[in-house]
Amino acid sequence: MKLLTKAILADFAKHANDPDNGNPFLVAKFFNPCGGQTWYATKIETGVINMDGKEDAIIENYMTGGAYDEWGTIFLTDLQTPLPPFGLPCERDKHFKPGYFKDIIKKEAA
Repeated sequence: MKLLTKAILADFAKHANDPDNGNPFLVAKFFNPCGGQTWYATKIETGVINMDGKEDAIIENYMTGGAYDEWGTIFLTDLQTPLPPFGLPCERDKHFKPGYFKDIIKKEAA
């Protein structure tokens, strides 16, 4: 599955300069199909160099399902890398409707 489409990249660009008011716009949702981790992507920076010295993209996100929920960043290649326990890469939630953090997290928690 393609994690980033032209429409998703356009949404990232549209919201790239949104003010930091504590309620960012969540553009896409990625998840580990064999685990509990979910990444709600809010921004992307392309053309960065990853730990392997290769060109990559960094995605700012809110991750749930780990030891605790947290804001952070993840390389796009890390989302594409096979994950334990069954060696499947992350997937994009095709039914996710982009929106603001507080609205989506409240809805997802219900």
